[in-house]
Amino acid sequence: MLALAAAKAPAAVQVKGSITDENGVPVSGVKVEVKSPGGSAQYAYSDDTGHFEVLVPTPGEYLVNLSKPDYFRLADQPVPLQEGSNEVSFTLSHEFEVHESVEVRSSTKQSNPCRPSTGRLSMPKTFWIFPYTARMIWRLTYQRLRG
Repeated sequence: MLALAAAKAPAAVQVKGSITDENGVPVSGVKVEVKSPGGSAQYAYSDDTGHFEVLVPTPGEYLVNLSKPDYFRLADQPVPLQEGSNEVSFTLSHEFEVHESVEVRSSTKQSNPCRPSTGRLSMPKTFWIFPYTARMIWRLTYQRLRG
């Protein structure tokens, strides 16, 4: 009778994994969250070699979240888990900011865009005049789209 009960008990599901950065260097201290389809979660942290281990109750598709300050977060990564031991690996990328500066210089001589340095007036040759209000343009456009 005892052997029958042991045979019906669900097998343990183990998740072993490693986490590296974009350069292949192990990342320690990453919070690993493994969420079941029902919403319950198991947590672990990666060690100094970037490895972690989590036990979940049953096989199935789980969602994995990884987070650590100064790294981009990995959210809701689907991972199918089977009975026994499952091995996974993840890569986290460093967060970084791009800083640029632009230096703008100009001469002290002021210019008028309508009067080039030749002294002649430079004006556009074609003018478009629309005697319609925005509401009328919208109505005409809507009629054409429906039409």
